[in-house]
Amino acid sequence: MGHGANFWSEDGRVARVIGTFTEISGLKTQRQNLQLALENGHQGLWEWQPELNSVHFSREWYLMLGYPEGSLTSMANHMAPLVHPEDRAHVRQNALDLLQSNADSVEVEHRLRHRDGHYLNILSRGRVVSRDEAGRVARVIGTHVDISQLKRTQAELFESRKFLETLFETMPQRVFWKDRDSRYLGCSRLFATDIGLTDQADVVGLTDFDMSWHEVAEEVREEDRLIVSGAVSHINNVSYVRSSKGAPIWADTTKVPIRDQSGNIVGVLGTFSDVTALLAEQQHLQTVADTFTTGDDPRL
Repeated sequence: MGHGANFWSEDGRVARVIGTFTEISGLKTQRQNLQLALENGHQGLWEWQPELNSVHFSREWYLMLGYPEGSLTSMANHMAPLVHPEDRAHVRQNALDLLQSNADSVEVEHRLRHRDGHYLNILSRGRVVSRDEAGRVARVIGTHVDISQLKRTQAELFESRKFLETLFETMPQRVFWKDRDSRYLGCSRLFATDIGLTDQADVVGLTDFDMSWHEVAEEVREEDRLIVSGAVSHINNVSYVRSSKGAPIWADTTKVPIRDQSGNIVGVLGTFSDVTALLAEQQHLQTVADTFTTGDDPRL
């Protein structure tokens, strides 16, 4: 970029030129990178001058919301009506809090109406960059980020989680899940009750050394290590352990790996059932059967 000034002779001719050249290729590259980041990140820049009731948006903002570039310039007349009716009160309150306090930044989630009528979930962040002599906010700049996909994903995960919770609570088996280090991350209500907890959330962070079967904790954790290492695809066994009340029981346990979206093993999902009564009944039936089929006077 060049800037120059002409110096004229008495007869009106250019006698000399003095100027400067500034290297701006780096600045252009930075601008191009910023523009690319804004476009790929589904976000746009905004500038608000409260005293003038004026607001300005970047080209990327207009592309994100679908409005003609430069068509929205008034916060009260143009922007306020675009905010979802259910969000207007808290957006207005956040703006007032910024204007009436010494805060230098604001962050709020709300919905903005796209030109075609649907709403985008927006994460709005702003920072005060100048104040007038009386200390009033003169200029705020910030970003609007489209987080609609994130919100949809969160909703889908919530629904999936609620489905799994309902499934776990209706299963007769006790359900638990752990991380790769054999720390409990969650469990079903029946599992929590069996180990003496009133709140399922209290299981988070516990290990098998904290359980009533702590005497066999190392063997249990070795099974987990086989699962998370990928050495085995599942484990099923019946073992003799103690319940939270100290009574010995037979537990039928099954474990499988938990995988993330990339297929990496991130933990262990397990179920167990108290089969003490079932095994006792089987033993009783076997004893009865032996009585009828063996001895000097078999009856079958």
